[in-house]
Amino acid sequence: RGDGARLASAALDDGYRYVVAVGDDASVHDVVHGLFRDGAPIVDGPVLGVIAAESANDLLRSFGLPADVDGGVRHLLGDATYPFDVMRITCDDADGRRQTRYAHNIAEIGLGANVELARRRLPARLGARRRRFLGFWRGYAATRRRTLHVGYDMKSWEGVGFHVVIGNGQFTSGIRLSPRSY
Repeated sequence: RGDGARLASAALDDGYRYVVAVGDDASVHDVVHGLFRDGAPIVDGPVLGVIAAESANDLLRSFGLPADVDGGVRHLLGDATYPFDVMRITCDDADGRRQTRYAHNIAEIGLGANVELARRRLPARLGARRRRFLGFWRGYAATRRRTLHVGYDMKSWEGVGFHVVIGNGQFTSGIRLSPRSY
């Protein structure tokens, strides 16, 4: 983790415009974060290719793209590209410091974020299914309603929330949470 952002930034700094992320959604997220610096893309119109390499990749699922390596590479050789918005997320971290991150798929506040944190803290030896199950219930137990301010484009929303989903892609953890997103 963290290498994708560093490598993507270095490639763009070296004059490349095309970057390919290989792996799961966390790997893609890392690479997407590396495409930006100081609130803007490092180069004009960067192009991101994604190859799931048989890993869980919800972004590709939203577009109906292949999850296998050969299918992913064949798709990269084609001329089909999709313009895609990227979310810039600014929030306070656990220490109260302001952080800016970029997201390509889905951002969650509240329940979804707590579930993911709980899942990551569980030992890998439990296996993916147990970690998802236990992570959900631990995250659910830890989630409280909070007053939130969400700003997007030229609009904003403020209110009390338990689970807020901001969807750019349709799927997260294999669940179609934002079916109208593309």
